[in-house]
Parts: sequence; structure tokens; C-alpha cells
Amino acid sequence: MRLSATITRGVREPAARKILTATVAVTVLSACSGGSKKSVTRVVEPPVEAVALTVAGSGTGSGRIQSVPGGIDCQFSGGAGSGACTALYAPGTVVTLQPEPGTTSVFLTFGGDCTLTSCQTVMKAARVVTATFVPNVLSVMAHASSTGSGRVTSTPAGIDCMLTDNTPGAGSCSSSFPVGTAVTLTQEPSAGATFQAWSSGCSGDPCTVTLSGQRTVDVIYRRPTAPSQALLTLTASPASRGSGTIVSSPTGVNCTVTDAAMSGVCSVAFPSGTIVTLTQVPGSQSVFQGWGGDCTGNPCQVAMTQPRTGEVTYRVPPPGIVSVIGMGTGSGIVSSAPSGISCTITAGVPAGICSASFPAGSDVTLTGAGTGDASFDGFTGACTGASCLLPVASAVTSTVRAAFSAAPLRLTVAPGGGSAGGGVITSIPAGISCVLSGTSSTGACTALFAPNTVVTLQQASNGNAVFTSWGGDCVGNPCQLVMSQARTAYAVFQTQGVTITGGGTGTGLVTSVPAGIACTITAGVVGGTCATTFPAHTVVTLTATTSGLSSFSGYSGACVATTCTLTMVTGTTASVTAQFQAPPTLTLAPATGSAGGGVLTSTPSGLACTLSGLASSGTCSMAYAVNSSVTVTQVPSAGSVFLNWAGACSGSGTCVVSLTHARAVQALYREAVPGSVTIMAGTGTGNGSVSSSPGGIACAINGAVKGGICRAIFPVGSTVTLIPVANAGSRFTGFSGSCSGMTCVMTVPENGDLTVTANFAP
Repeated sequence: MRLSATITRGVREPAARKILTATVAVTVLSACSGGSKKSVTRVVEPPVEAVALTVAGSGTGSGRIQSVPGGIDCQFSGGAGSGACTALYAPGTVVTLQPEPGTTSVFLTFGGDCTLTSCQTVMKAARVVTATFVPNVLSVMAHASSTGSGRVTSTPAGIDCMLTDNTPGAGSCSSSFPVGTAVTLTQEPSAGATFQAWSSGCSGDPCTVTLSGQRTVDVIYRRPTAPSQALLTLTASPASRGSGTIVSSPTGVNCTVTDAAMSGVCSVAFPSGTIVTLTQVPGSQSVFQGWGGDCTGNPCQVAMTQPRTGEVTYRVPPPGIVSVIGMGTGSGIVSSAPSGISCTITAGVPAGICSASFPAGSDVTLTGAGTGDASFDGFTGACTGASCLLPVASAVTSTVRAAFSAAPLRLTVAPGGGSAGGGVITSIPAGISCVLSGTSSTGACTALFAPNTVVTLQQASNGNAVFTSWGGDCVGNPCQLVMSQARTAYAVFQTQGVTITGGGTGTGLVTSVPAGIACTITAGVVGGTCATTFPAHTVVTLTATTSGLSSFSGYSGACVATTCTLTMVTGTTASVTAQFQAPPTLTLAPATGSAGGGVLTSTPSGLACTLSGLASSGTCSMAYAVNSSVTVTQVPSAGSVFLNWAGACSGSGTCVVSLTHARAVQALYREAVPGSVTIMAGTGTGNGSVSSSPGGIACAINGAVKGGICRAIFPVGSTVTLIPVANAGSRFTGFSGSCSGMTCVMTVPENGDLTVTANFAP
């Protein structure tokens, strides 16, 4: 069996309406019943129209509406919808809309083609459904019967409301909370007032409200008023805009007004019959407009024969406006103090903040400054001259013109990329006279020309250089430029030559044949003539000569041997590095932990290094020819003992170093332990004393008994002389022990104790 089909589709309708149409003709050919063929034609149903479901928003809350089946996914905030808020469905489709409120909002109801808190609609025709979300807000207010004042706060935080009588509260009297939040309200009556009750579904004290939508809780305070007193209450007119302070005589009222809100002590009971004078002082930039209620005049006087109400109205004078417009062909900036104006002017066209309002009665200073090379020519209009100080008048627009003159346009000449030669660039008309050398330039390489001037640039090569091309704003040779804007011209000159760089730690000289290169190299740093040019195709030979004990180890770069011959290629610079190696050095230093000192010298001579602790001075480093053999000798300083060598030498014997490369030798010393001198009394019965030079000993001897300082410590190797003095009636008979005879001069050994007996007889 073979099936053939023809399908005809309807033309697409506009986007607001889709029409699904199809006509199908089907022919079935059958070989059954002896091969006879039958033809059957079927016609599909008439066109079917899709119908639209639209969701709109209502209320000041936020939320989301989604559909089952999908199609609608619409976000709402303050009644405005975004996302997929309209979808098309086949007739008969059952569509369910599902609301999802925002964190601090609740869903109230559907409207339009759905009027319940749930919505399921059969799409027989186009539908419009309104979804209403409202903030989950809790508000606190005074009950109409409230005659006292107090403060209400919430947990969680959000509400901190001051209530006075039955007037609207001051402070944060309304706040949003997440749905389902249990908010506890705590009240605190003001002095002289008592709390009576909560209302509107809040009981107990404190009371708790679980939020599932907008809720308002009333609170009732009572202020007992003695029969002999009358209450004076101050309010601000709903139209009041501005601020001020109101005080009373007799004292009691001290009330602050901010726009239509009141704070401070704004309600006071006075003895009946009291004449109360109310004095008001407007706040900064505010104007007193008048009293109302039981108050007239200024100041206001009221007789407290009954409860009285005074209503005050302030206003804020309309601000003045300062406007800046531009003039001239230049560019610049105009700013203001205080801030507000920040106006950019380009060829007379202003941009940015060029108009701002300022409080009436204030002073505004305008400052102009040219940008780029433009100059500020001054102000005209409401201000004239180079500076502008404007007194601002209420509801008055002060227009100031700021003029800037365009600067001449700058033409700059510089070496182009890869330029290695030199030349001179001049201009017609005159102004540019620029000498280029490689990538540097000198002379008049920039000049200012009047706008639209036609400038011709001419080039001339120097030395072995060849001009090759212009770049930047230049094309052709010579280059012609129309100065409709700042221009830059790049000139490229090419040369062929040799550049020498240094390597290694030694010193030497590189020269060339033909002459031109005479380059000194010291530890890789070059000096002299290390780069020059040669005529094209010149054969250049380089020669390296060492200095002092340094050695030449070869070339690198364009040459890679110990000899170098180069052929100059047009426009190419050959770079050659010459390597000189410095002679090895021998360095002397104290070893780690060294505590004494000494003098180190060398053979061959050169080193004479004094060590003291971990410090060194003198000639402690010296270069020698490669492979030199150097002997280092040490002599300890007084009070020191040499221990051993470290570094290139070891042990305590002779130190010989072979300088195949830089070497270092350290010497380890320790401080000698000092010795002591002790005076003993002899067996005689005479009296006297013994002192020392240098000082230290001051020993008194009485018979065989000694006293005072009879033992002292002295540096190792020091010379100590003992001085005996006999008392009256006694005589000194001599020393014994470490000294004998009538005199005693001793050299103090390391860590030794010299004991001397002084003998005195009657």
C-alpha cells in the first residue's frame, strides 16, 4: 500500500492572535481485490484559534505568578509586572495560576476573570486575571480616645514609635516583616501618662501579633488632668514644610517641628487661667508662615481657660537656580562651591551638570578652568570677570556665561617604530626643526599652529642614515597635514652599524677597524663609543683588549668566537656582546662565633685585615691573577687566642689558597680568660697597705690580718705594678710568692692567679 498526502498550512496571523489551520487530502492506493485502486479523501476540522491568558498586578507588595501548564511566569513589584505575563493556550485548556508572595509580602486575592484566593480557569476565551500582593506591614497608631503619650517598640526591631494623644506617631511607626513573623510590641508610657489598653486584635502587655498581611494596632494612653489644669497642645499644619523650635513662658513647652512632624515636649498642662506665651524660632533655611488653632499673633498668647491647641506652619523658601552656558571655541570645566555645578564646556556646548538649585540666601562661588591648552576667558551674565560669587535669590534663575578660547593645535614629530638612523625634520610654515637620532629627538619637535593651517614637513638624512618612510598622520613625501586637530608625524630613518654590549665581571676595551668603536667594558657596564654607524657593505673588524688581570672569554650575538668580522647590511644593526672575566678575589672575614680578634696578612702582599669579634676592617678582599697561590698568616690581638681556619682553609696551621676562582677564608678567635692578682698578709706584725698600677688593688694589712680590696682581675698580658706603703711605726720588709724583693712588676697570664705576700715589720 502506498500513502500520499498533501498538507496546506494557513498563513501566520499577527503576534496577538495565532490561527492553527490544516487541510489534509489523503489518497490511499490499494492493490487489493485484483489490483484495483481506490482513492479516499479526508478533510480535517476547521481552523482553531489559540486564546490568550494575561496576568496583571495590583497592590504595593511583590510576588510571582506561575501557571500549570507552563507559559505564565510573571514577577510583580508595586503592581508592575515583568517576565512572561501573557501566554497563549488551546481552547478548552484548564489553566491553574499559582501565587508566590515575596519575602515581606502576602498574596490577597485574584481579580478579573478569577475572584478567589485560588484561580483555575477554562480557556474558552481570552482571560485577564489581576493578582494583588500587599506588603506584610505592621503599623502602630494612637487610638482616637488616647489622651496620653508613650513609646512603642518591636521585637524583632523595626518599630520605634512615639505617640502623643491621638495624633499620628513620630519615628518609625510602620515596618515590614517576613510573612509569619511573630512581632512582640512593648509599650512605655511617658511621665504622667498611663497605659490603658491595646486594640485591633492585640492583647496582653506586651502583645504579640503574627503577621500574615497588613495589620494596624491601636494603643490607648491616659493622662490624668487635674480639674484646675488645662492642656495646651501644639501641632504642625499638614502643609508645614520646614523646621523650627517653640518654647513657652511659663516654661514647659520645648517642641521641635520638622516639616509636619513634632518632637520634644509639645503638650503641657498649665494651671487654669494661665496666660501662656508661645515663642517660635525658625530653623535654618525655614520661614515662619503663621499660627492656627487657638493661636494668633507672633508670639502667640493663649488664656488657658480650657484645653487649647496651637497649630504652627513653616515653609521653606523656593531655592534659587544657577545655570551655566558656554561660549567660545575652547573647552573647560566650571564647578561650584558648595558642590552642585560640574559643567564641561566644549566649543560653547555645555555637558554634565550645568544647572543646579541652591538654598535661598546662600552664596555660590563658580570657578572656571580651561582643559588641554584652552584658556578660560572669564564670566559674563549674572557674573563678570575671572571669578564669580553669586548670592542666591529665592525662585530666581541666575544665568552665567563661561567663555573658553580654543588653543592652537599641536603638531608633534617623533622617530617612527624601528627608526635607527638620524635626520632633521623642518616645517613650512616654520615651527618644527627637529633632530632625530635613533629613537630619541631633540630641538623643536612640537609646535602650535592655528586650526586648519596646512603644514608641510620636509626631511633630510644625517651621516650614514637613509630616510625610509613617514608614519602617524603623514603619508607621502614630503608630508602635508591639515591642522584640523592635534597631529603626530613619525619619521623613520635607517642606518647600518655595530652596537657593543658588555658581559662578565672583568674589564677591557673593544675597538674597530675602520675606526668608530672604542668601547670600555667594566663588569658588563659599557662606556665610551659603544655604538656607531658605517657606510653600507663596510667590512668591520672588532678587537678585544683586556685590562689589568682580567681575561677575554669571547664574543656572543652577531659574533660567536674570540675574533669578529662583520659586513654592514643596509638598515641593520649588528649587536655584539664582549665577555671579559674579572680576576678571582680572596676575601678574609671572622668565622661564625668568633669572639676575639687578630690581624690577617697575605703573601704575596695585598691583604691586611683586622678582625674584632664579627667585625672586620682594613683590606680584607683582594683580586689576584687566576691560579695564584696565596698564603694567609694570622697574629692574634692582645686578649685573644686563635683557634682555627674556616672556609677555603681548615685546621690551625698554615693557610695556603689556590685562586682558581673567588675564594673566602675565615679565622676563628676566642677571648683569652683574664688572670688575677691576690695580696696575702705576711707573718710580720707591722702595718701598711698595698695598691696597684693600674688600679684595682687597695689592700690594708694589720699584722697578719688583711682588709679592703686584696684581689683584682686584670686583662691577659697586662703589666701590673704593686706599690707597698708602711704605716707610721712600721716598715715594709719585702714581697714573697709570685714576686720577691722590695719591688713587684708582673705580667698577667691567661686564666692564672698571681699570689703575692706583703711583709711589714714593726
